[in-house]
Amino acid sequence: MKTSIKIHWPKPKRTKEGLYQAYLRTIYKGKKCEAKVKEEYLKPITEEDLLLWDSAVQRFPNQIRFKQHNDYIAELENKHADTIYRERDSIQFETAQSIRNKLLNRMPMAKKILLIDAYDHFINKSILPSAKAAGTKRNYVKSFNHFKEFLNKESLTKIGLSEFDRKHANAFKDYLLSNKLGLMAVSAHSVLKNVKPFFTRKFDNDEIQKNPFNKVFVKFEPTEKSDITEKDFAALYHLKFTEYPNLELYRDIFLFMSCTGMIYQDLFAYKRSQLIKTDKGTKISFKRMKSGILCEQFTVNIIEDLLTKYENDPHVQIEDGLIPKRGLNEINKNLKLLSLMVGSKYPWTTYHARRFFSEAISDVEIADPIVVSRLMGHSTHGNVLARYRKAKDKKLRRVRKKLNRYFSKLVEQRDQNESKLGAA
Repeated sequence: MKTSIKIHWPKPKRTKEGLYQAYLRTIYKGKKCEAKVKEEYLKPITEEDLLLWDSAVQRFPNQIRFKQHNDYIAELENKHADTIYRERDSIQFETAQSIRNKLLNRMPMAKKILLIDAYDHFINKSILPSAKAAGTKRNYVKSFNHFKEFLNKESLTKIGLSEFDRKHANAFKDYLLSNKLGLMAVSAHSVLKNVKPFFTRKFDNDEIQKNPFNKVFVKFEPTEKSDITEKDFAALYHLKFTEYPNLELYRDIFLFMSCTGMIYQDLFAYKRSQLIKTDKGTKISFKRMKSGILCEQFTVNIIEDLLTKYENDPHVQIEDGLIPKRGLNEINKNLKLLSLMVGSKYPWTTYHARRFFSEAISDVEIADPIVVSRLMGHSTHGNVLARYRKAKDKKLRRVRKKLNRYFSKLVEQRDQNESKLGAA
């Protein structure tokens, strides 16, 4: 594309002694841009001098008197031609303003990068398109929203990326822990943990001189996780629902999760038509929605019974589900009722089901990390053994036998105890 330059001398406005100062005009892509040439390069001229100026050839005819002017203009023209030649492959990315700045050795004014814009770009370009789990991405976005609210509350929406310092970082921590926001220490810790990667990335890229969140953290005491005992599981399995028939489905959903380790999203996303029927048993195979990691197992007898129990249910037939679907909040609400009915010390949630399955794997002494990872859907990244070994169906069927004996023993012991009580 054609580009050109031109020196012109506009009429002076309130300048001393009415002198005319030189301006360089650049034209590129149909757009023009101009700037004053410093007096040290082109001295201002008088109105009489301007009459001698030849705008067509861009020179003064008097080579002696105007030698400095003519030499500098010639230098500009050579520099312009040289720039066009050297940058011929990238000239399409230039502008009239950038060409002018190069000819006059002017540094363009650095544009202030707003912190909130840089953070938003990080979320949309680095976090959301990444291979991170959907839940992890949601947590990053939630933490970003907390950060935006803090900036808005403290009137810091216009603060630059490099202007955010340790003082602001500590203020953000205090904001998370304030009574008004109402976050627990562990929740505030989680938010900080998700905010820090943005500033770490900027520090590593030399976009900021210091990481303001370095050594800024929230102390909290980890809470002890409650467990479902074997006695609780057996009591739940044998629970009668004569007075509360609606609770039976929620019991069965919990049993399904407890004997497979499936979380809510995976259980109700999996289709009955995806079950793999073999002469050695029924196999469940899916990629966890949280992490995308493969999870496989052969179903135990309790699961086979539940699949048979609900195979003719209208909701199962319409939705092709494993078991009739209910909302997560409804399940957790009714699990609390079930925990009371069996006399458990703690209220239950769907979280306890997966934890119980993990404990069951340990109790039957399944120690092979590759097999455990396949059953639970855990990542084997960094595990050298995973490169050479696989959890083959033969191993998974052996696991099924062990788990079958384990679950059967739990419910059978309950039956035997009740029979003894009845005889007494």
